[in-house]
Amino acid sequence: MNPQALIITFIRILHLLLQAYGYVIIADAVLSWFRLDPRHPLVRLLDRLTEPLLSPIRRLVPETAGLDLSPAVALLLIMLMDRLLISSARLF
Repeated sequence: MNPQALIITFIRILHLLLQAYGYVIIADAVLSWFRLDPRHPLVRLLDRLTEPLLSPIRRLVPETAGLDLSPAVALLLIMLMDRLLISSARLF
C-alpha cells in the first residue's frame, strides 16, 4: 500500500471517530434532560467519554440562563476539526 493511501485511510478513520464522538456528545446532552440515576451504566459511560472534553469547555464558557452550552461548543470544535481533516485529505 502506498503512503498516500495510508494517509487517506487514517483520515477516514479519524473522520469516523469524530462523527461517533459527536453522536456520543449529543446522546449525553439529550440524556441530561431527564432525571436518570447517575449510577446507571449508560450515564456513567457517557460521562466518562464526554467529560474530558466538556469539563475544560465548561470552565471557559459560562452557563447562559442556566443552559450548559459546552456540548454545542464541543460539537462546533469537532465539526471544525472534521472539516480540516477533510480539506487536508483533498491535498492527497
